[in-house]
Amino acid sequence: MQRDFIKRDWRVIKPGDAVPQDIAPLIAMTGSRPVLAIACVGSSLIPETVRLVVGTLANHLDPLADMAGPPLLLHMEPTKGKEAFLTKPDLIPEGAYDPEFLERLRESGVTVEQKSQTEVYGIKGTAVMGTIDWRYSGSNRDGDGEWKDLPSEKQHRERV
Repeated sequence: MQRDFIKRDWRVIKPGDAVPQDIAPLIAMTGSRPVLAIACVGSSLIPETVRLVVGTLANHLDPLADMAGPPLLLHMEPTKGKEAFLTKPDLIPEGAYDPEFLERLRESGVTVEQKSQTEVYGIKGTAVMGTIDWRYSGSNRDGDGEWKDLPSEKQHRERV
């Protein structure tokens, strides 16, 4: 299905046209300054974007640890029997969580289905994330190589 969509798009591209893409970029701002940029592609691009934003901005995880965490996988397989979309098991990478945690999930009514790493590579989104800490930007050094405080937005506008 995805392949047919891409083929269809390629047939209508003319020289000089933009190349179609399904990337979902996100830029998070603090005031007028960007602090985080994320771009994901693939079938799980929305779950991966949400996982990274929540992990880094809401839960204050280290960005590298957040990127290394198990991916959130979108369950795109057809429903089976009387199964509804919302009752399908959540897909998780095999070995990503310890057995005690999986047991607690099962006891709370959450069903999961483990997928091999090979299967995960076919259904996970691929993400890139960049963070910007304005306190440590290269343009923020004084003559001695020491870090200095950034000017406020008002001070910055007055300088420009």
